[in-house]
Amino acid sequence: MFGRLLDWSRRHPGAVDALWLVPFAVVSVTNGWYIASLADSGTRSVPWPGVVTGPWAILVFGLMVSVPLLWLRRCPIGVFAAVSLGSFLQWLAGVAPLAFNMSVLIAMYAVAARRLLRWAVAAGLVAELGLALSFGQIVTYPDFVSWASSSVFVVAIWIAGIYANTRRRYLLSLEERAVRAEYERDQQVRLAAAAERTRIARELHDVVAHNVSVIIVQADGAGYAIDSDPEQAREAMRAISDTGRQALAEMRRMVGVLR
Repeated sequence: MFGRLLDWSRRHPGAVDALWLVPFAVVSVTNGWYIASLADSGTRSVPWPGVVTGPWAILVFGLMVSVPLLWLRRCPIGVFAAVSLGSFLQWLAGVAPLAFNMSVLIAMYAVAARRLLRWAVAAGLVAELGLALSFGQIVTYPDFVSWASSSVFVVAIWIAGIYANTRRRYLLSLEERAVRAEYERDQQVRLAAAAERTRIARELHDVVAHNVSVIIVQADGAGYAIDSDPEQAREAMRAISDTGRQALAEMRRMVGVLR
C-alpha cells in the first residue's frame, strides 16, 4: 500500500503539493482573517500599529504570500521572490507577521533544497532581513533576544534545506554511477559476445575450408582412378563421404553454440 502511494506521489508531484499547500493556505489565511475581525470589532486590541487592519486587507496579504506556493516545485526562486515581496509589502502596510508568513520559510527551504548554494545563501539572508524588519516594527526598541531566538529557527530550516540538497545530489550521483556501471557491464558483455562470435566464425571457416578442400582433392582423385583403379576410386568416395559427415557434424556443433 505504501509502495503504491509512493509511486503515485512520484507520478503526481503537483497533486502532492496541493494536498498540503491548500490546507496550509486555508488555515493560515483563516487565522489572519479571524484575528483581524476581532481587532476590527474591538474585541481584541490590534497587535500592530499599521495603517491596514481590516480583515479584507489581511485576506489579500494572506493570498499574496500563500498562493505562489502552488508553483514552488517548478520555480522555487521565483516563488520565494514573490512571497518575500508580498511579505515586504505587508511590512510596509504595518501588518505584523501572521501564520501565513511561514510561507517565506517554506519557500526558503525549497530554494536551499533544490538550487545552488549561492541561491540558498541569498534566500537565507533575505529571510533574516525580513525577520529583523518584523521585530523592529513590533516593538519600539530593537528586540535582539527575540530576533536571535527566532533566527535559530530560521537557520535550522535553512540548514535542513542544505542537507536535503546535499543528500539529493549524493543520491543522484549514486544513481548515475549505477547507470554508468550497468552500461559498462552491458558493453563488456556485448564485446565479449562479439569476440566469441568472431572466434567461432573463424573456427567454422577453418573447418569448412579444410573439409571442403579434402573433399575436392578426393573427388579429383576418384575421377582420375575410376577407370584404371576402381578400388582406389571407391576408397576416395568413402573418404569424401566420411569427410562430408564430419564437416556436417562440426557445422551443427558450432551452429548450436551460436544459438
